[in-house]
Amino acid sequence: MCAMSSGQTDANPYRLLPKVDAVLRAPRVAALEEEVGATLLARFVGDVLDEWRAAIAAGEMDAAALATRLEADQLSAAVERKVREERGRGVVRAINAAGVVMHTGLGRSPVHPDVAAPMAAAAAGNCVLEVD
Repeated sequence: MCAMSSGQTDANPYRLLPKVDAVLRAPRVAALEEEVGATLLARFVGDVLDEWRAAIAAGEMDAAALATRLEADQLSAAVERKVREERGRGVVRAINAAGVVMHTGLGRSPVHPDVAAPMAAAAAGNCVLEVD
């Protein structure tokens, strides 16, 4: 994602971090937008950059290490991991042996048709339900 000469590895590592917009334009990251949407993808990119800033602040990553990560496209890989984690969240089938209704307000508002189909599939059996 970021090519740099060996002289740049002595620079301030914070200055080597790309801007969120630049990361979002990278083909590997841009391809993820359709899956999670622009807002969530931008948040994931910001989260990864924040993690890398924290590693720099803790002395765990210097400019040379950061340059190596950027050249190996580890930033895109980290964003892809966050998207995979997000994909793994959601409704999971389970048995509610307690017999208690989880939340009475779930049926009080209309559900968009694009959301209704996956809900119907999940409702066909038992599932874990968590309301935030």
